Amino acid sequence: MMCSSTNNDPREHHLPSLTSLDIKHVPEFTALPKGFLQSNSSEHLQSVSIRDCDKFQGFVDVEGSELPLLFSSNLKEIQVILCRNLESINVRGLTSLETLEIINCSWRGLESSIIGLQSLEALKHLTLQGVPIIMLSGEDAISDGCCWPHLEILNISASRNVTLTASQLPSLRVMQIYFIHNIVIEPITNDDILPSLTHLTIIGLFPEGQGLLQSCSKSLKKLHIIYCFNFQGFTQHELQLFTSLQELEISSCSSLTSLELSSLVSLTKLKMEDCKGIKSFPFSSENLQCIPSLRRLSIGGFSEELDHLPFLPLDDSDSPWCSSLEALEIWGWAKLTSLPDHLQHLTALRKLEIIQFDSLVALPEWLGNLSSLRHLDIFGCRGLMHLPSKQQLQRLTSLDSVQISSCPLLLDRLKPDGEERPNIPDDYQVSHSGCSISRMRGR
Repeated sequence: MMCSSTNNDPREHHLPSLTSLDIKHVPEFTALPKGFLQSNSSEHLQSVSIRDCDKFQGFVDVEGSELPLLFSSNLKEIQVILCRNLESINVRGLTSLETLEIINCSWRGLESSIIGLQSLEALKHLTLQGVPIIMLSGEDAISDGCCWPHLEILNISASRNVTLTASQLPSLRVMQIYFIHNIVIEPITNDDILPSLTHLTIIGLFPEGQGLLQSCSKSLKKLHIIYCFNFQGFTQHELQLFTSLQELEISSCSSLTSLELSSLVSLTKLKMEDCKGIKSFPFSSENLQCIPSLRRLSIGGFSEELDHLPFLPLDDSDSPWCSSLEALEIWGWAKLTSLPDHLQHLTALRKLEIIQFDSLVALPEWLGNLSSLRHLDIFGCRGLMHLPSKQQLQRLTSLDSVQISSCPLLLDRLKPDGEERPNIPDDYQVSHSGCSISRMRGR
């Protein structure tokens, strides 16, 4: 059942066969009708979703009495999203509940809470996101007395007073945890690890997040560390746990000066951006030998004192990247006037993205050496005026498209009467604005 206006509110009806209740975009909706969730009218209800209802205060009836959600013995999913007047949610006794999502609700007071979290034995997915003053404390705390044996996805942000231990979460596969005030992550023991965890995201939470890293097992596949200003790298113990890691992102970690990658033998995707403490290429040549299967690399946004983008010298013999790297995204800054020459040896590269090189005037002629290149994207290079010569573009026999955005000088020169237009090979079509150049196959 869906309600998009108060006219559709089933205020005086019993709906014994109702399985789904979805109320959204009803600004004046404050509560469910009296008697709506009684055992004789809601026993088949499986899903409740309340979205964008500014005056909704919680699961109470129109007279303010708390509704007995526990009568809905089959209830499996509760969503409360964008309800800015929400006071509390009581989920105690919902033994069949598998999904609980509370997203972007501005709670009215410090004592507002979720009641009964510990009782959700069947819970598989818990999201508490954008709830700035939620209190997870007292008897309903996420603490060592609380265990969700079936929980697979945990997403908590902008909350207070959270205590986590790995032993609570034996089935957890995906964890996103960020911007939490007063979080405690209990020290691990030999048996206290997250055996099923494959995806971990830590945002704005370090050194507290160190406990989560040490609680990981060798099942971890994806790791994202973002806005952790005190993060300085991995310990040897952590590296030994990351032998199955396939994807690693470290962004906006200003204390990081280098990164040890040994043991990350399964890594295929690496993103390292906006780490202002980096003043040299952050990986040693030995590190490169440890990750022979790297396919995608995103790098840049380092110390603005640098006048070049640090990149390890590469040739056909000293780096496995030359034959494995397929996608490269490089971010610049104001001082950079050129791209690293060593990039020309990445002969397996299929996609190249060049972003925010404001002082770059011309793309290098060696770009024609990238024989496997299919897609070239250029964004935010405000001083860029020249593509490689027509001869070098013709060497890029695999190139299908060039996308250009926020490069005003180059876009102006690529207009039909622009100075750069004659350099475009005849088998390419240029859009009228110049922002898209594509090869016309079959000509």
